[in-house]
Amino acid sequence: MKRVVLATGLALLLAGCTGIEFAPVPLNNALPQSFKERTLYPRTEIFRHQLPELAGSILYRKGGTNEFDRGARVIKPGVEVPLQTIKETDAAVYSSKIDRGASVQGSYLAFAASLGEEQTASVDMRDTVMVFIHWNDVPLDELSKLVQSPNPNPGTHRYWVQAALVTAITIDNYAEISTSASGVLGETFGAKGNAYNKQGATTHDYWISMELLDLEKLLGNTKGIAALPAPGSSERQEFVKKLKADTVKIEKVKWTKAN
Repeated sequence: MKRVVLATGLALLLAGCTGIEFAPVPLNNALPQSFKERTLYPRTEIFRHQLPELAGSILYRKGGTNEFDRGARVIKPGVEVPLQTIKETDAAVYSSKIDRGASVQGSYLAFAASLGEEQTASVDMRDTVMVFIHWNDVPLDELSKLVQSPNPNPGTHRYWVQAALVTAITIDNYAEISTSASGVLGETFGAKGNAYNKQGATTHDYWISMELLDLEKLLGNTKGIAALPAPGSSERQEFVKKLKADTVKIEKVKWTKAN
């Protein structure tokens, strides 16, 4: 009997071999903490195709829910918000083989809970494109006026979208196979003392990450526009940084025509 040790992730065509072993692959790598701290929106059917239109938008959070309405788009006259492609060297976010145990990492990998005992998956996350409004182009004067005026959606919490980023998620599913199987075709790897073979088609999903400014923090600026730091100053940059919103979960955004 011939014993064969194969490297991880090798595309195989096995015919009559027995005693196949695979170098074990670690499962359920931890998601980067920086990714967990992102404000994420998973329902991207509209927004990922209209990303420049999202930057500069006012978002109204309905009470303590995770539902938002998109209101007016507030940007400085003449400011362009181009779509930027993420450099290949900066694109990688996360890559791991996982089993159902990965679901404990939260909603980001919640789908893992649906994997069976004999199933695993390969997950690859990569940032693709983004839009960003430079801190010096944040329309603080206009936003301050807006916040000091009556809220057109009473009972909501107001945010302003400074940046948005699309992350592409690629998922391949694997099923456990016998290491003595013959005629196995496709990518196969070893983990937990078992062998897993790729099954079915690759699936794709997308998330949008948003950098939000918490406009309610501007309510503390009771002296109005005159008290705002001068445009272009380091003090203005620090002022904008302090407006950064805490991470929030966004489940639904009602797309409305921006005024």
